[in-house]
Amino acid sequence: MNETEKDTGEAPKEKTSARPRTARSSGGAAKGGSARRKKLAGAAKYTPEELHAALERYFESICRTVDAEDRNGEPLTNDRGEVIRRVQYVVPPSVSGLCLSLGIGRSEWREYLDAEKHPLHAKEAELAAERIEAYLEGELVTRGTGVQGLIFNLQNNYGYRRGGDAKTASRTALGGMSFREKLDAAEQAAEVSGDG
Repeated sequence: MNETEKDTGEAPKEKTSARPRTARSSGGAAKGGSARRKKLAGAAKYTPEELHAALERYFESICRTVDAEDRNGEPLTNDRGEVIRRVQYVVPPSVSGLCLSLGIGRSEWREYLDAEKHPLHAKEAELAAERIEAYLEGELVTRGTGVQGLIFNLQNNYGYRRGGDAKTASRTALGGMSFREKLDAAEQAAEVSGDG
């Protein structure tokens, strides 16, 4: 026990820092405080350059680029004779993983995607979302089984729609064309250009 406790029977009070108090308006906020909070609420955690670097770090941390090989292990080349390279994800990319990597929540990620709220960030955020979407599409096309989760993700997060019957292929939010409609359009374009 120290001297104060012996004399009064109470523990000494802790010192608190002296903070100036501001006058409160009838709304309970300091004058100009609500405007400042609104400004801070709309402020981005990252500058556009920092967001680009953070997104690149996320994708680089979960994938690698490898040479494509045929069944015999020989490198595959394109029509120009260049070795085809492809991205191989060791860990599947996801919005949740991306948000954890950036240290933000989904609501803040959605704000980065909003060109009205963050016009300087939206392009980078959209490109990252499209990288995840491209991975999901690739998995949907190449996986033999276990695609229900991929379909659910694409439908609920990327605007894909399922047709009304088995003859109608899935439609994407991009243009809303079915696979058959895209094939028809490609055939028509080939005929017009003389390639078909």
